[in-house]
Amino acid sequence: MEFWFEFDNFFNSAFGEEDPEADAAIRAIGGPFAISRSWHEHRNNDTYPDGFKQDMTALQGPLMKLAEQQLAIFDRHFEGDAAAEQNAFEEFGQGLNFDDRRPVGDKVHKMDQGSPSQPPQAYHAWHAFMRAVVLLGADEERWLGLNRNLALAWGIQAEARPADDNPNNPPLPQARMEELRAAWLALDADGLDEMFDNDPLPPRL
Repeated sequence: MEFWFEFDNFFNSAFGEEDPEADAAIRAIGGPFAISRSWHEHRNNDTYPDGFKQDMTALQGPLMKLAEQQLAIFDRHFEGDAAAEQNAFEEFGQGLNFDDRRPVGDKVHKMDQGSPSQPPQAYHAWHAFMRAVVLLGADEERWLGLNRNLALAWGIQAEARPADDNPNNPPLPQARMEELRAAWLALDADGLDEMFDNDPLPPRL
């Protein structure tokens, strides 16, 4: 839970503690959803990955700054423990981390939704960001691992549908978790792109 608390504080202006350099970088790339708009456009127009990479090259400085900042927080909390990173994403997708330090409406660490009936869009935004930084030269293996975890959390949250401010969101059955892990964590970068072509909800795997 402490990872998500720090990560949100660092990058999310809604909590009033956003890092100034992170804020400047997010503004420089056009906001948190600008990269996913470009990703969707190039996927739809059959100009991916070359056209997407060309668009991202103009934003290389702030994108790589954000990538560096994100990895620094991951490494500080997990110290290279891949299983712990995966578990953090699994708990995130299930909404298992209730945090009373957060304001009403945000007390559960999970991907935010526009409303109970509106699926979250930020999974797509983060996926597009991850693909962008890899195309610009970031560590492909490191980001593929994080991207798989992100996709797993997306698949989990689509089924678990954790509620805001509920301290007792139920976890998915372990048998189903094993099925989801087997499906999502085996995907390569192209497979992840194909899954995120589904918007807003993932296919049931």
